[in-house]
Amino acid sequence: MSDDMECPPLPPTRVRHRGHKIDMKGRVSALCFSRPRAIDLQRATWVMRDDGVTCPKCRALIEARNKTPNAEVTGKPDVGTELPPPAGGLSG
Repeated sequence: MSDDMECPPLPPTRVRHRGHKIDMKGRVSALCFSRPRAIDLQRATWVMRDDGVTCPKCRALIEARNKTPNAEVTGKPDVGTELPPPAGGLSG
């Protein structure tokens, strides 16, 4: 091949969202949408597997979902953090 030849431009690739909610008509909403609405299938598509997602917002939400919480749960309250008894509480 010669360097003079130019390759035709690649077709635009569609963003792959993580499918989240499905309405009664079968339209799928993306995980990254703040309010559920149908994905525009002319511009994007959707997948159900997390590893197939290319949308940066969906990917960030998936990564945040898989992280462990910052706090350590021990089942014991810290000293001095016990709640006071309720006012006018039950007497028995």
